[in-house]
Order: sequence, then C-alpha cells, then structure tokens
Amino acid sequence: MRHTLWALVSLALAVTPLPAQGSGGLRDKISQLFIFTEGKDPLFLGGTAGSDSATALHADHFVPAANADNGSLIAFISSAVSQNVGNLPVSATSGGSTFRFEAGVPVPTSGSPGAVFGERAPTLGRGRVFVGVNVNRLHFETLRGVSLNDIEMTFTHENVTGPACDSIVGTSCTPYGVPTHENDVIDLRLAFDIDMTVTSFFVTFGLLDRVDIGVSLPIVSTSLLGTSNAQIVPFGGTTAQHFFGGTAANPELSTSRFVEGSATGVGDIATRLKVNLTRSDRTNFSVLADVRFPTGSADDLLGAGHVAARGLGILSARFGAFSPPAARKPARC
Repeated sequence: MRHTLWALVSLALAVTPLPAQGSGGLRDKISQLFIFTEGKDPLFLGGTAGSDSATALHADHFVPAANADNGSLIAFISSAVSQNVGNLPVSATSGGSTFRFEAGVPVPTSGSPGAVFGERAPTLGRGRVFVGVNVNRLHFETLRGVSLNDIEMTFTHENVTGPACDSIVGTSCTPYGVPTHENDVIDLRLAFDIDMTVTSFFVTFGLLDRVDIGVSLPIVSTSLLGTSNAQIVPFGGTTAQHFFGGTAANPELSTSRFVEGSATGVGDIATRLKVNLTRSDRTNFSVLADVRFPTGSADDLLGAGHVAARGLGILSARFGAFSPPAARKPARC
C-alpha cells in the first residue's frame, strides 16, 4: 500500500493537464455567444458588411469593445467556476472508521469517526490506510450576486476618424468622429446554465504515527448551456448604419445565439500532508498542507489552471463525548 500511495503522489507531481472528453473547450463556447456571423470576430455585423459601400465600413466598429468585454467575461466566469472546483473539500483524513484485521475479521479501531469534511487533529497512525470516494454536485446560479440568467452588457462604437470617416460624411471629421453614427450601442443579454459534478477518489496513508500523507484524484464533469440576445439601439438618422441582417431600409436590429457543450476529465489532483505536533488524552494539535496541481483543463472548466496551496492549523479537544475541532488557515496561495 505504501508503494501504491507513493506512485499516486509521483503521478500527481508529474502529470500534465489532461484533455477532457467533449466537443471543444467550454471557454470557446462562451465566446461563441458574442459571434453572430460565422467565422468572424465577436459582434462583427454581417448584415452591414454585405450591404452597400456606404454602410459596409461599419461592420467591425463594435469588434474592439466586444473583444475586450468578451475576454473579461470569459476570464471572470472561468475563474469563478474553476476556483469552485479547486476549493471543493477533500474528505477529512480522520473522518471515517479504521479497522484492523484479527484472524481475517475486520475489527473497528476508530473511537470517533469525526466530521466528513472538517479536519480533526489526530492522525491515522503508522501503517493505517484511509480510502474513500465522495461526490459533489454543483449548480451555478449567481456570480457575485448577479443572476446567471440575466447578465446585461452594453457595447459602444469605436471612435472613427481619418480618411475612412471622411468618406462617410464627405467632409473632414471632427476628433470625435460622427456622433450620429458612433452613439449607436448594442445591448446584449446573456443567460447561462452551468452544472458540475465532481467525483473524488482519495487515499490517505499513515506514514508514521504522527504523519499522514494522501492524494485525491477528482473526476470532473461540466455542462454548459448559454443563450445571448443582442439588440442594436440606433441613436438617430433616417436609415440604420448598423444592423445584423437585412438592408439599411429594412434592417434586422436584433438577433440571438444558443450554445451548449460538456466536458469530462481529470480535475486538479491534490496531495496532502498532515503532521501531529502535540497530543494528549484530551487535546491534539496538527498542521496540514494541501497542494493542488493544474492537471484539470482550464479551457474546459475542469480545473483552476494554476497551482494552489494552503496550510491549516488544526486543534481538536475532547470533553466527554463531545469533540469539537477548530481550524485556522494561516496561508494560501
């Protein structure tokens, strides 16, 4: 068992990010909600691009703003989801029953199984093994208080000056371009349905009487449904300068997009070390180090994409049948 555990720890240290099963990165799926003309940049106006030369110049005027906000939104959602994956608790190393075998019969040796996730200071003891599996199901509803079913964004027109602008109005443009054109905006409303299931397999081994080492292997499954509804809000003028389809005389000022995707794969593998520093009949104090490696694909929302480490100081006390643990997080990176 000791050799097996060391092999798992070595695997966690050496493994590279693993590709997930699925139809492409889920981050790309989010990006597609901003694309209404296939093969083009976010918020490229395909209808405008295909019309007469007077309005064709306006096809990509919202692209810079879309690229910036699109990148920010993807980074924010990806970070929020992946951080939840990275922060999922591993079952407590002393949170289950242990046994010894006498004449081939398992005899329980743990006096108190303890909490499922809350760590306790006692260690397993030399040669003892704790194995198990837990399943966590997550459904994301809000991001920092904003409902995922109602994310609103507004994209502004880039400032256009110079020869291209001059050709639109027939005279030299001001430093502020053409307000009647550039004051058009695109309102975008997004809705997401994100679900995640994390199945964690873990094993902890009592290396010494006061030292436990362990490793956790999570299998993460993430699914994403997304819709976007875009609306061009014209500022003025007798004809539309920006539209998704149709013509300047009969423009299509609204459109929508739907995407879905899923990915399954190895998440961020965690290794753990717990050292019991002091113990008595009533109290125990230990420190625990937890390191999570970026083995999960960040592009598929299966992992954080970076190494994460934390340290815990754990104090346990016993008062008759009552044994509360207390933990402090002195460090995290």
